[in-house]
Amino acid sequence: MPRWPQELTKKQERICRFVDRYWNQNGIAPSFSDIAEELGLTDRSHARQSVGLIAKKGFVEMQPGIPRSLKLTDRWRQFLNRRLDEQTNPVVDEVAQDEPDLFEGWSSDDWAQLRSVRGVGGALTREGVVEEATKINENRDVRQMFESLLTVGATREQLVMWIKEKYQEIDAREWRKNRRKG
Repeated sequence: MPRWPQELTKKQERICRFVDRYWNQNGIAPSFSDIAEELGLTDRSHARQSVGLIAKKGFVEMQPGIPRSLKLTDRWRQFLNRRLDEQTNPVVDEVAQDEPDLFEGWSSDDWAQLRSVRGVGGALTREGVVEEATKINENRDVRQMFESLLTVGATREQLVMWIKEKYQEIDAREWRKNRRKG
C-alpha cells in the first residue's frame, strides 16, 4: 500500500509539535534546555543535535549563536496538512490496495493532490477517489505529451494543432468574450 515517505521520526515530530505549542503559549521559541526537559533528556546537547537533524530536513530554521531563534518552516505546516489529509481521506489507501493499476507510477505530488481533495462532508468516497485518481492520470498524460512535444522542438503551429485536437478546438477569443459577459 503506498504511503507517505517517513519524513520525521516520531521523536522529531514530537519536538516540532512541542516547538509549535511552546511558540503559541509563550510567544517565543523554546530553549534547548526546554526541549531536553520535554523529551526527558539529561543533556541539552542531545536536544540541540536532534533539532539540527530536523533543520537539515527543512522543518525548522535557527540562527547559530542566537538563543531561542528556532522557527518552524512552511514544510512543517505542509507536513501537518498531509497528516490531516490522510486522516480526512482514509479511503484512499483502501482504493489503492484494491486498484493498484490505477496508481501505478504515482509521485508523492500525485498522492498529495489526491489526498488534499475534499469530498462531500470533508472526505472522499470510493467513487470519488477513483474519479479524482483518473483525472490526475489524465492530466499527467497530457502534461507528458506536451512536454515531449516541447522536447522534440515542435513548432508553435504543431503545439496549437495538438491543443485544438485535444480540447476540441477551443476558441480563446470567444471564451474570453463570454467570460467578460458572465
